[in-house]
Amino acid sequence: MKWYHKAIYSFANSVLPVTVKRQMMGIGRTTVPKNSNPWGIFNWLPKKHQQAHNIDLTKLQSYTAEELLELLISVHPDVSYALYTYLRMGNTDLTFTAKKPNGNADKSGQRVLDELKAMLNTPLPSPGYQHGRSLDKLDTIQRMMIMVRGACAGEIVLNEQCNDVIDIVPVDPALIWFRREPETNRLTPWQYVKNPRRNANEEWFGNYKKIDTPTFIYEEFDPMVDDPYGRTPMLPVLQVVFFHLQVLSDLKAVVHNQGYPRLDISMLEEIMLKNMPNNLKSNPDGQQKWLKERMDEMLNHFNSLNPDDALVHWDSVKVEYLKGGNSGPMIDIKKLIDIIDTQMATSLKTLLTILSRHQGSTETYSSIDTQIY
Repeated sequence: MKWYHKAIYSFANSVLPVTVKRQMMGIGRTTVPKNSNPWGIFNWLPKKHQQAHNIDLTKLQSYTAEELLELLISVHPDVSYALYTYLRMGNTDLTFTAKKPNGNADKSGQRVLDELKAMLNTPLPSPGYQHGRSLDKLDTIQRMMIMVRGACAGEIVLNEQCNDVIDIVPVDPALIWFRREPETNRLTPWQYVKNPRRNANEEWFGNYKKIDTPTFIYEEFDPMVDDPYGRTPMLPVLQVVFFHLQVLSDLKAVVHNQGYPRLDISMLEEIMLKNMPNNLKSNPDGQQKWLKERMDEMLNHFNSLNPDDALVHWDSVKVEYLKGGNSGPMIDIKKLIDIIDTQMATSLKTLLTILSRHQGSTETYSSIDTQIY
């Protein structure tokens, strides 16, 4: 920013009321961090990834779509890998070029851009820890928000004189809601704040804070008409993940029932009846009770055995492996998994080779896949 620009801003700030300056640009950060706690207690930020293994994947449908995608990038291998690959391969150098309206290079504008980039890549003068604020980091966060949220948002933080940029902070688009002004139909953004601390010069509607300032920017991805929120390209993966988990659960049950040899234990009823007490031989109800008790004893005995224990029993008990077969048509599990893999890759907007799913493809085919990606 040139010296006369700063002089104009300085003069404007000296004569304009605070409320007007607030409406124009805003002093400091207007948006609220998602994990902000204004009460000054319990300010320790949780490490969400440490609880990822505690998530019950069979109850995912109780979450919203935004919560699900945030969970899946941590707990589902394919979703996590697709996002990881996209972020790494898309991590190209950021370049800024200033041009005049006629398309020619603008040297003065280029200097401003270079100064802004250098400022954001340089830590602020502070004796303590500073959270990274480089443009490369901001770019990675915003690209991840596009994939997971379907939009990206951020706020330009100005100094107290509103004549220079001191920071650019990303904002979670999931917290932003839009309202239409009743007279002008203009869209105004509001941010949901879990623990609000309201100031007198701010406009609130319950837990929603109005963020109607030029320093706040919200960019949606592939929006529908009259829909300012955008759509995440990974949203279709939810149905595929649910089906995938159901298939894996069914396969787990099949493996438990048919994948391992099971014992077939027969208690010879004729021998048991011969060894029955004499006072029960003429009592049908007593006979059934006595036989059930012996059956339960044998069942508890075999259930208590360890896998490497020897089987010791009387010759009135016959033990062998369970025999039998399935006379009906068997499902080709490989073909079913291949279909799921294809749907997974399509919904994640990636290719099978990137997800390490080759499905019999040649080396040349895989190389072309990688080049296309």
